[in-house]
Amino acid sequence: MPMTGVHNNNNSYILFITLDKFIAIKDKLGDINSDQFIVDIANLLKNTITDDTSLARFESYRFSAIVNTDDEKQALQIAENICKIVSDHIADVSNKSITTTCSIGVSIIDSSSNGAQSILTDVRKACVIASEMNNQQLAKYWSNEVNNAIKQKRMFLVFQPFVSLLGEGSENFEIFIRLRNEQGDTILPNEFLTPLETSSDSLHIDRWVIAEAIQTLAERLKAGHKNRFIIKLTSASLNDDKFISWVKHNLERFQVDAESVIFQIKAHQAAENLRQTQQISKQLHKLGCKFSFEHFGKEQNAFALLKHIKADFLKLDGELVKNISTNADKLTELTLTCAQANQLDVKTIVPFVEEAGSLSVIWQSGAEYI
Repeated sequence: MPMTGVHNNNNSYILFITLDKFIAIKDKLGDINSDQFIVDIANLLKNTITDDTSLARFESYRFSAIVNTDDEKQALQIAENICKIVSDHIADVSNKSITTTCSIGVSIIDSSSNGAQSILTDVRKACVIASEMNNQQLAKYWSNEVNNAIKQKRMFLVFQPFVSLLGEGSENFEIFIRLRNEQGDTILPNEFLTPLETSSDSLHIDRWVIAEAIQTLAERLKAGHKNRFIIKLTSASLNDDKFISWVKHNLERFQVDAESVIFQIKAHQAAENLRQTQQISKQLHKLGCKFSFEHFGKEQNAFALLKHIKADFLKLDGELVKNISTNADKLTELTLTCAQANQLDVKTIVPFVEEAGSLSVIWQSGAEYI
């Protein structure tokens, strides 16, 4: 049986389209909003293709398109046009502006094609190669940009306060990293950290952040402020055998009390690197530092992680509090999560509290910080 959309008497080309960086986008938006993002891209693709092209969502964040043409150059040009249109597009989802790129594999469908499954296998392989090439180029670009930004002092920290709901007197801040490009535009970490997540550059960034944050903390403490900083880590630090010595060196160098420093990693990264995270947590606690998970509570068995790793703080996932002021079920879910954390003597931090209605509801949940 011929594949749907293919003219029996002519060659056709199949395009296999994969959205890049989707895992990072999903982490940022959550499950529901990331689906809305995919719908937005689907509509963009639908409005881009011509009448002689059949488009379908293949799976999750992947699409397939069959182009009824004998002209290879035309098929490749269509693929290039799709790449450019996706790259130029800004999707507005849940009051956030999201951009991405895509990788496309292209394969011919002709009389020599050995069935639909063989065609799909070939085109997916081509897409993987395209994606890997794209990722390599992206990683090389951001590696150079990050190194230059550090040398030229275009990398900097910003500070998000997290406030006690129980009247605690300390001033607490979560540290975020930013990069300013040569044109003066501020670049968010999702754009430059994601391509470098598993590289030595990611480790280099972590070490820079640790040193800068602890130095800033020392200056604040000496000025009389009662501060604590949350310092984010990438998964690269979990596999760095010199990580603990680097932390200890900077604590001693700047004469900072270790209890003022809270190191934080994403919950899913901790689960994927369970033994390494377990060891890092033990070593940090031995130094006197605190340990935290972020994006916590997305999975049903989230608390299973705490059976293996001691955490002092849980920064909850934003989906737990989205629309909480108008959704009673969300408050019930948040209250149960906070109660379970309190039983384990783990403090909860609720993110994205941006209006008074949410605050008054969250106050009832048992959360300790916002």
